[in-house]
Amino acid sequence: MREKFLSELDSPQSLPSPHSKHSAATAQATRRYWFILNPAANRGKAKEKVKPLQQTLKAKQVDTTIQLTTQPNEATDFARAVKSSVDIVVACGGDGTFNETAQPLIHSETVLGCIPIGSGNDFYSNLSGNTAPRKVPLETAVEKVLNTATCMIDTGTVHFEQNGSSVKRAFLNSLGIGFTGEIARIAKQVPHVRGDLIYLYALWVVGRTYRAVPMTIELHTPSGVETITESVFALMIGNGKREGGKFWITPEAEMNDGWLDICILKEFPIWKLPRWVFAFMRGRHIHTSQVIYTKISRAIIHLSRPESMHLDGEVYEQVSQSVQVSVVPQSLRVVAVS
Repeated sequence: MREKFLSELDSPQSLPSPHSKHSAATAQATRRYWFILNPAANRGKAKEKVKPLQQTLKAKQVDTTIQLTTQPNEATDFARAVKSSVDIVVACGGDGTFNETAQPLIHSETVLGCIPIGSGNDFYSNLSGNTAPRKVPLETAVEKVLNTATCMIDTGTVHFEQNGSSVKRAFLNSLGIGFTGEIARIAKQVPHVRGDLIYLYALWVVGRTYRAVPMTIELHTPSGVETITESVFALMIGNGKREGGKFWITPEAEMNDGWLDICILKEFPIWKLPRWVFAFMRGRHIHTSQVIYTKISRAIIHLSRPESMHLDGEVYEQVSQSVQVSVVPQSLRVVAVS
């Protein structure tokens, strides 16, 4: 194995030329891999995985490169530079790293592989059909990347306004506006707390002051187009079932059904917040009158005030005006992990 750690991009011309890819029977020996690892994932603990990953790949006689990111969005640049010259780009980190790496791989023949060394690892768990534990041994994850067949999944695309600029972004697992966006924002501000304690702290901080926001939402559902106007406490859109480690926001979502699932929690007295937290932890909220839940191909969300929004856990503040979300069916090749 090339024991090489890059701080800048190799020229794509120095990499092997493309060849035919991705049948379920593709042998490990014919796959070409490129690993992108985010040392800042899991509050910086991911950097401890660099040497074990190197040793695991060497033991398995995998000739590859481990490329380390040094700043946000660098994984996107790295993946774009190598995607035409390798078969599988393997993202090592958490949901944010998977999201960044996937951006240039959508609508391409290049496969996304995932090594979950982040804090929540929700995308990986949802991809496994929620059979994978939140913490997967490194060697097990590598083994799956090297020896498991690939499959196609849906992704989501969102257009929104932030600080006067228009932004377009893909997401793999989930999107949240309102209360869950604020939870993600506060969680990012706590550098020395890990795991469930992050979300418990953020719940305590946000729950004391957050109030519902009036929204007008156009939903494109299997039954047609519907427009609703509500004071919304939290709006969540899922391609996967779970976010935040243990919150089953869209428990009927499937990653390959050609739809996204939307869950809209209407305004309620704040003293009932603990009840709703436990309901979402059990996925028992979707059949109550306080919740609007449906499958969608598209949603247009008109905000009455700027809000925080998260995409796969990455936070965008001061999102304003309208947010447009669409499903992109069968748009990303991934290594199946179930």
